[in-house]
Amino acid sequence: MFKFFEKKLDNQTEQKEQKESDKLNILIFDDSENQDYSQILDLHFNEDDNFPTKASVINESSQIAQTLEKENFDVIFVATPNHLDKNLTAEITKIRNNREIEKQPMFFIMKSRKNEKEVDNLKKFDDIIEIPPFIDIDKLASRFKSVPELLGYIEDQYGDKWQKNKISFYGEYKDRIDSRAEITADTEKELKILENIFQENNVKKILDAGGGNGRIAIPLSEKGYEMTNADSSHEMLEEMKNKTNQVEAIETDLRKLPVKEEKFDAITYNWHVFCDVLGTKGKKQVLSEAFRVLKEGGVIVLDLPDREKSEYKKDGIYIHCPDEKLVFVGYIPTEDEMKKYLEDAGFKDIKTNKWETRNGFPKISFRAKK
Repeated sequence: MFKFFEKKLDNQTEQKEQKESDKLNILIFDDSENQDYSQILDLHFNEDDNFPTKASVINESSQIAQTLEKENFDVIFVATPNHLDKNLTAEITKIRNNREIEKQPMFFIMKSRKNEKEVDNLKKFDDIIEIPPFIDIDKLASRFKSVPELLGYIEDQYGDKWQKNKISFYGEYKDRIDSRAEITADTEKELKILENIFQENNVKKILDAGGGNGRIAIPLSEKGYEMTNADSSHEMLEEMKNKTNQVEAIETDLRKLPVKEEKFDAITYNWHVFCDVLGTKGKKQVLSEAFRVLKEGGVIVLDLPDREKSEYKKDGIYIHCPDEKLVFVGYIPTEDEMKKYLEDAGFKDIKTNKWETRNGFPKISFRAKK
């Protein structure tokens, strides 16, 4: 009997530890006189059981690095809209340059006229995101449940600006995108995977969502498939048109496709396209549209980085900041998250295929049916 109770206690302890590890770990820095921001955030994070978060509050800049040495944090929230002193800036720089820190946290910093220069100086680090001092802290805290929902909140607040950033990023940094694709994409293998799926499902008419300059759509059209490329980048679509007239081009936001219902046999999201949709809400909108435009029995195919085997394992976040004007953030779902997204959208018969690019980058393809 004693062994039974010991085992039960061990299981309870294990479950409690697991529950704790699932929480989003947040460090709040606030050195203001009344510390209103930190008090509100601390109250929401630690007092409400509905939020799976764990928050700690500090008020001295020297404590940031010391705290990180003892504990891993997913997010550091800097709530000092009046100023950023030199010590704090130095601490953040020190942390950002220390790649030995196991979990490099994301920084969210309140930006105002008074601390504008200091915040801009920190923008050289691509995972520092600025937020305005007039932001509704109560609403922010209520959405701070997980990294996807946190990013979704940013998308809700700054969606139009974010979409413009994305379009500008892909338009202005084509060379950088191409060099990144050399590592994280593999056109030959992708085409082979897609063709096998298309042949199994008698696919003829395909929508390549976020197809850019036609990297996938053009070779598929040359093999006899009826191709449409839907992308938000005017520059990328123009580049594709200069190469072929066999692929229909649609300039659009993937969350709202200007396409009739049940038009395609298949829809594909290749490379990082689905990950580039920032929040949970946006991802659901994209899949809802995919379901709508697919014929009954149609197939959806998504090609994503395999988060569990890549550098993005911790929180699935990747950020590009080639200059001070453009910041672009994406989120890679876990395998279970991706399956849940597809199920929620109405897809069935979900299958996965794990593989690597020729350069050894881990990928996972999802295939599901309407």
